[in-house]
Amino acid sequence: MAQPQLLAWLPLASISNWRKAEEMKWMEHVSLGIDLSLERAKRVAHERRTCWDRITS
Repeated sequence: MAQPQLLAWLPLASISNWRKAEEMKWMEHVSLGIDLSLERAKRVAHERRTCWDRITS
């Protein structure tokens, strides 16, 4: 039960700032994940292409 009492002491502004910070971290994490997925997809496509070139040549 300590959690609600603790939150009651915090000013509302700091809570919303904390929430914004958490959302920003989450967004960074998501965009980083997307970037990594794109990089991985590019690398895999490139590897497949080079393998296919080796097979067909």
